[in-house]
Amino acid sequence: MYEIAFRCDASKFYKIGTGHLYRCLAIAEGLTKKYKLKKNKIIFICKKNNLFNKIKKIIKNKNFKVVFFNRENEENLLNKLKSKNIIFDRIQTESKKIIKIATKKYQKAIFFDAYNNNINGCLRINGIIHKKKIKYSGYKYLITPLLNEKRDKFKIDEKKIFINLGGINKILSYKIYKNLIKIKKFKDFKFCLPEGSKFSKKNIEFYDSTNFYKKIKESKIIICSGGLVFFDALILDKKILVFAKDRLQRNNILNINRLFNSKIQIINNLKDLKLIFLKLHKSKNKYKKILNIKNMDLTLKIIYNYLYD
Repeated sequence: MYEIAFRCDASKFYKIGTGHLYRCLAIAEGLTKKYKLKKNKIIFICKKNNLFNKIKKIIKNKNFKVVFFNRENEENLLNKLKSKNIIFDRIQTESKKIIKIATKKYQKAIFFDAYNNNINGCLRINGIIHKKKIKYSGYKYLITPLLNEKRDKFKIDEKKIFINLGGINKILSYKIYKNLIKIKKFKDFKFCLPEGSKFSKKNIEFYDSTNFYKKIKESKIIICSGGLVFFDALILDKKILVFAKDRLQRNNILNINRLFNSKIQIINNLKDLKLIFLKLHKSKNKYKKILNIKNMDLTLKIIYNYLYD
């Protein structure tokens, strides 16, 4: 019998990416580190797709177990799974059948960022899809993998640029690098790019899951999409440039700009990159702790207390 099952997916489909998977991993790790839950009592449930091997490796590297299912077998698996509690993390409208299984079969159920207005008999936490009627709704309830990173002081390299367009989109990251390196002013800058590139330039540093946040912390400028890395960059008070991949990510930036009177730039294409980036380089950070990493501790506590009170 497992204590907690996490139901989440990662995909090459641009609206999903890897953010949901990494958020669930952050919560699972947080519960094991801060509340002493055993890792062998936690299981991940993921849809089998063309990222099957990558998802399996990411989860196994964190020492958690994962089971995969074909699309048509989700309800059967959830009905048969032996777990006390279940946590869903996927931005969608949950079906009545899934809600019934979650709230009737499991002792406690938690839904992150479901579009549904009402899901009775469970805990709702909406850090991204804000709903007025949901108690825990708003950016202060957002959790990212920064939750489990060291909160020490770090030295920032004023000439280091971190580029990440989500867990899958490496091609655009490399195109951005190629465009920026043409600008004379940035030829002596260092660029942090995702591993797997064929580049072998002196001004490139590669990152993977082991040094991801180390490279973010060291960098002065973050170029990202509007997902979890965007919120990490806000928390760390970086200069930010955003390539929003969809309407949801675009809304994230527009909402942050509106709520906190900030001026984070959204780029629509590479043609605009040079001019906007030059302006960003000259500007000063004005975010002043829009989001607070300590809020993540409070959200994790809400999750634990709900499951075990």
